[in-house]
Amino acid sequence: MSTKNSMILATATLQDIISKGAAMNGSALRGDGAERQQPIREEAHALLDAYLDHMADAGTHARVLLKD
Repeated sequence: MSTKNSMILATATLQDIISKGAAMNGSALRGDGAERQQPIREEAHALLDAYLDHMADAGTHARVLLKD
C-alpha cells in the first residue's frame, strides 16, 4: 500500500471515529444507558486502533521515500 492510500484510509477512519462520537452524543441525549453505549464505545476503540495502524503505515512509507 502506498503512503497516499494509507493517508486516505486514515482520513476515512477518522471520519468514522467522529461519527461514533456523534452516535455517543445522540445516545446520551436520548438517555440510553451504558448497555446501549458500550457497543458504540467498542467500535470507536477498534476504529482508533485502525487509524493508528494506517498512520504508522503512512509513516513507514514516507520514511522509505525520504531515504531516496
